[in-house]
Amino acid sequence: MKHASPPSAEEAYDAISPHFADRRTDLWPPMRQFIDEVSPCRLLDVGCGTGRAVKYALEKGSTVCGIDVSAKQLEEVRKHVEGAHGRLELLRSDMRDIPLKDSSFDAVMMIASVHHLMSGDDRLKAFREALRVTREGGKLLVSAWTWDQERFRERHLSRLSGRAPDEHDGPFPGDFMVPWKAGVEVMRSYHLYGPGELEGEVGSTGWDLIRAYFDGRNHWVEAVR
Repeated sequence: MKHASPPSAEEAYDAISPHFADRRTDLWPPMRQFIDEVSPCRLLDVGCGTGRAVKYALEKGSTVCGIDVSAKQLEEVRKHVEGAHGRLELLRSDMRDIPLKDSSFDAVMMIASVHHLMSGDDRLKAFREALRVTREGGKLLVSAWTWDQERFRERHLSRLSGRAPDEHDGPFPGDFMVPWKAGVEVMRSYHLYGPGELEGEVGSTGWDLIRAYFDGRNHWVEAVR
């Protein structure tokens, strides 16, 4: 069977945004730790979703710009964030071409966003854009899903062994179609990372790595410009 065509991230997240906002409320510990460390600062949240990191960073005194390809996600941010008093900017933008000036930010977060880019070249463009808009000495936190978790591991390894792709596979091994089923069913495209892959991409685009680690579900990378 021919693999499924990757759906548009914009269309997928526009469709699920109200349900996503209800289910993505808590900060993962590395997000909270990073924001605590860099705040108050000028923070860019790339793929900000419905604003869980945006809200906390504002509470910590930071000035925040959130970008997302989904206009519906940004609407959810506006609903849930109050009292920003001019410290919040929201932009509908593609992370591969960020419409912001060089060296504009002290810190950048890319949480569970870059893995929606199926092309390796596109992911490198996103990391280079994040580098461009970060000042010298500014920091980056990136997270991405991994194939090395129970629900994906067997499918990934079997495809590497020659299994024909089906409707849950993307164009290449490591690419998956993952359904969102809460409230509405929508397929989302993912590139799921293997060991060493995320830090390899980040490090190849000019960032200096601080550390990379795996929490059992996500790969994390911290880096500095």
